[in-house]
Amino acid sequence: MTQAHKELAMEDEIVARLQSQGWVYEEGSAARYDKQRALFPEDVFAWLEATQPDELAKIVKPGVGPAAQTKAKDGILNALAETLSNVTGGGGTLTVLRKGFRRVSARFQMVQAKPTETMNPKTVQDYQRNVLRVVRQVHYSITNPNKSIDLVLFCNGIPVATIELKTEFTQSVVHGQVQYKNDRDPGADGKDVLLAWGKRALVHFVVTDNEVSMTTDLKGAKTTFLPFNQGDGTGKGNPLNPDGARTEYFWRDVLDKDAFLTILTKFIVVRTDEKPNPVTGKTEKSTSLRFPRFHQWDAVEKIVARVSEVGVGERYLIEHSAGSGKTDTIVWTAFRLAALHRDNKKVFDSVIVVTDRNVLDKQMSTAMRQLDPHHAQMVRIDGAGGSKSGELADALRLKTPIIVVTIQTAPFALKYLREQADSSGGQYAVIADEAHSSQTGTAAAKLKTVLSPNEQADVEDGGEIDAQAMLAAELPQRAETPNLTYLAFTATPKEKTLELFGTPDYDDLDDNGEPLPKPFHRYTMRQAIEEGFILDVLQNYTEYKVAYELGLKAADDDIESVDKEAARKAAHRWVQLHEHNITQKVDIIVRHFRENIAGLLGGTAKAMIVTSSRKHALRYYKAVERYVAKHGHDDVHALVAFSGRVIVSGDDTDIAPDELLGVGEYTEAGVNIGAKGKPLDEVLNGPAYQVMIVANKYQVGFDQPLLCAMYVDKRLDGVMAVQTLSRLNRTWAGKDRVYVLDFVNDTDDILAAFKPYYEGAVIEKRTDPDLPNRLAVQLDAVGLDRIYTHDEIEAAAIAATDPQATHSALVSAIDPGAKRFLDLLRTAREAKDDEETQRLDGFRSNLNNYIKAYDFLSQIIPYDLEMENRSIYYRLLAKRLKDERVGVVVEIDHITLAKYKVEKKATKTLNLSTGEATPLTPLAEMGTAAARERDMAHWSEIIDAINSLFADSGLSADDVVPEIEGVLRDAKKDPVLVAKAKANTDSDFNADNTVVTEVLSKFIDRRERSEEIINALLKEHNMETFANLLALLGFREYLATVDYSFPPADVTIELEPDARHLETKGLVGHSGGAGSTSARDRGVGDRRC
Repeated sequence: MTQAHKELAMEDEIVARLQSQGWVYEEGSAARYDKQRALFPEDVFAWLEATQPDELAKIVKPGVGPAAQTKAKDGILNALAETLSNVTGGGGTLTVLRKGFRRVSARFQMVQAKPTETMNPKTVQDYQRNVLRVVRQVHYSITNPNKSIDLVLFCNGIPVATIELKTEFTQSVVHGQVQYKNDRDPGADGKDVLLAWGKRALVHFVVTDNEVSMTTDLKGAKTTFLPFNQGDGTGKGNPLNPDGARTEYFWRDVLDKDAFLTILTKFIVVRTDEKPNPVTGKTEKSTSLRFPRFHQWDAVEKIVARVSEVGVGERYLIEHSAGSGKTDTIVWTAFRLAALHRDNKKVFDSVIVVTDRNVLDKQMSTAMRQLDPHHAQMVRIDGAGGSKSGELADALRLKTPIIVVTIQTAPFALKYLREQADSSGGQYAVIADEAHSSQTGTAAAKLKTVLSPNEQADVEDGGEIDAQAMLAAELPQRAETPNLTYLAFTATPKEKTLELFGTPDYDDLDDNGEPLPKPFHRYTMRQAIEEGFILDVLQNYTEYKVAYELGLKAADDDIESVDKEAARKAAHRWVQLHEHNITQKVDIIVRHFRENIAGLLGGTAKAMIVTSSRKHALRYYKAVERYVAKHGHDDVHALVAFSGRVIVSGDDTDIAPDELLGVGEYTEAGVNIGAKGKPLDEVLNGPAYQVMIVANKYQVGFDQPLLCAMYVDKRLDGVMAVQTLSRLNRTWAGKDRVYVLDFVNDTDDILAAFKPYYEGAVIEKRTDPDLPNRLAVQLDAVGLDRIYTHDEIEAAAIAATDPQATHSALVSAIDPGAKRFLDLLRTAREAKDDEETQRLDGFRSNLNNYIKAYDFLSQIIPYDLEMENRSIYYRLLAKRLKDERVGVVVEIDHITLAKYKVEKKATKTLNLSTGEATPLTPLAEMGTAAARERDMAHWSEIIDAINSLFADSGLSADDVVPEIEGVLRDAKKDPVLVAKAKANTDSDFNADNTVVTEVLSKFIDRRERSEEIINALLKEHNMETFANLLALLGFREYLATVDYSFPPADVTIELEPDARHLETKGLVGHSGGAGSTSARDRGVGDRRC
């Protein structure tokens, strides 16, 4: 048997490869290593003689004797060694590589970074003279001469990296890590200076045939190694290599001479953080070397390479999971792009970074000073020195390399950039960090085109918005942006983000032959979990079931009729805010926290309660405070986080003031008196508080590593489910599992929300580019020459875009169409012409549909001027045609909670690795409909709908409800129906006849169990009733947001003793079990509150 399986053979091959790539290697060169100084002296002087002979001559005088030369050279080596070792005094390896060192009157530079342009021949020559050397079996220890390291890498005589090799035939990567921990601790005194932090080698690698790991800080058993692998598919490790070892990429790509010099000169930085210790709450200072992980280095290099190749004007989506180190990646990307040149010309006048994270500001500023201490410039636009517009104008005029703006400032900044690019030909890069911020004012209106209804509702209730939504809303209205490059960094790209920023893959086409958009670079949630950077938050997921039934305080005939849909929503919110509901859940939460969570992490574990609204959060807070006081618990103290102010008055229509939350005005600072005005994310650090109750705040972008439990009492869908639950995924010593108790969501829905992001988001079809054209045809069919003319469209467009145009010109172009529409609508209503009324309301709906589709697609597709003119006219006309009928307010004083029960269903491990992920869906065809006429009914009539539907069929609700439940669950899995539900309003969706047809087909698919039901539904009059029932059940909302789900048959409802005297006519409750005496009392389905 040969010796090919041994480390020696592996070492021979690696050294030969490096030598072929330009590294210097000489057999026996280890003997020339100076272990006292931890330098390779001959390379130090080879470098200095080749690049700085005049400076060298100041110390090593020409013509002096050998002894004098030796002494002078020793002085230089000693000065270099002392500066390298003086980390705390302003020296260290990185400082020497960036700034050089001094010896008497001479100043020496120790490396030349790759120049960004070639105008200076000496700089180019000096770069080519860098000496990279690999030395084998280096005996480095002063105290133990037998200790050696397999490979040491030198740059111009300075050791910068060490490598321990292990072949998989004998040992694994873990053996190498253990060897570093046990045998290569430099100790507190740092006598083995080669390994001492910051003094010589900057990084230490363990490399096997299959894996690479690294560390920048050797400290014995406390040493932490990080993987430096490519990823195998979407998981950890490295893929098979048909030509050899899986780690060949490391030697070929990472240790390529140019690549490695770039890492040394343009990546590695020292970072000092000052932040509160989560356990003690005291601010602590820590310093670390930031060496890029593989995916960070790979992403930055690929971005730079692509921009170098094609120039300005493209868009890039970087899908990097939580735990990927996006902050560092953004810093490195911004620095590289700010300095990038093509053909000796600067590519970007400025790089604009959109973020609200102060930590990114500080890290970027520090990194810039280190990486380019002579030329680095960065400015933050914050209005501190005057107006933000003035600051931005000055920064752009001065071509400041990096400009940081907040999410609130970004809309103005992007508009200004476009104007600058158009007027002066400036070229800019815009990097959007996945930050989140409160959003108000005019920018929020634009965001409505890119936010779902649920996201809009959250923002209106004080919620936060992320940079990808802002950037999507503020992109130019032209597809081509030759002077602007956009880069979006996110862990959870939405459908529109993929379409707007994804890179077209011409090898993967959709059904229409269009290339599907893909992230430019990806680091998946799966890889981050498997590599140990984040935790899997779905391992201990407990679902609770809430069943309830409402009663009436008075006879039904004495109560005015109410709008059915509004009543359903109002009742749900009333139950959600009801004192009994919250009190029962608080009992479960506090008991669970004290029994299962409080003792974790040495008694420092924290928890979060996620609520649906600010009032909901306040009521929870009051209930928690009351509960712990009543039971004498002094180990559970809560904070409540919300934005703005909440006013509770006797006129509130959702729930009346009560003992839990009385009349008054509430603010975050006023309620959390113990916080003393400090930000609550900081106050949660330390032992004083254990629980954070949140309402649309701290659900995204909040890092608290001690969070071990989350109690969810809010509907979470899609990206919001992932972002909210991911607050638990931060790692901490001893934190090996987290817990979720969910009172609202179905585990299947949560798993479905996570699946697309576990292995990377994909979209199966692009939004149809002809969608605006089809909508224009529909609008013309109703409105052309009846409501508007082509001449009016053109006149409005000119008036809206011509700087010389007057307000009167704009009014005269829009006013005729508005008047014609309103006259037609009034005539139709007076004549009770339902068909014409529906047609006109559909026209009004389609105006907004066109605007929404065009605003999105025009950022991707270069439509012609006529389409642009339509968008201008339709947008202005739609503002004049708003339906002024106010929303319905339902009085809830007459209902009461008759039956209520909350019980644990099961604790599950939601397995992300099984099953297929559902692709993200593009913008769907939008329906048109009349505005929904208010469907008025007594409370009791609402429950009768299900009975009347099957009145002549011989079927009872006991027969029908399970089948309807099954069909609706099937419908939830239909991507076409779900896409329609997400894209449309209730009125548009409910008016779409294809919806009823699709649901009927699902009954047919279940024919064996539902033949009688099908026969009943196929009766002509019942089809309309069935459509009305779907609307009543909130079918669109169910598909789009999973607003409620139907209960399993084994959940029962218990009658509360104090409600037995009430007349109970169910509105929403359980579909069977104790306390349910008839189909009338069952309700239209179970609601989770």
